[in-house]
Amino acid sequence: MHFGTFQLTDEGIDDPAIALAAARSTHGLEPMDFAVPDFGETKWVG
Repeated sequence: MHFGTFQLTDEGIDDPAIALAAARSTHGLEPMDFAVPDFGETKWVG
């Protein structure tokens, strides 16, 4: 819910999203298979 809102660790605030993109690429997944929502974006799961 508050991903990327607060600096909570020593890692860069964008590092988790960058690592996720690298992992998706390594495992042959498309960006929308496992995505980081933009600020204020709503995702419907159903």
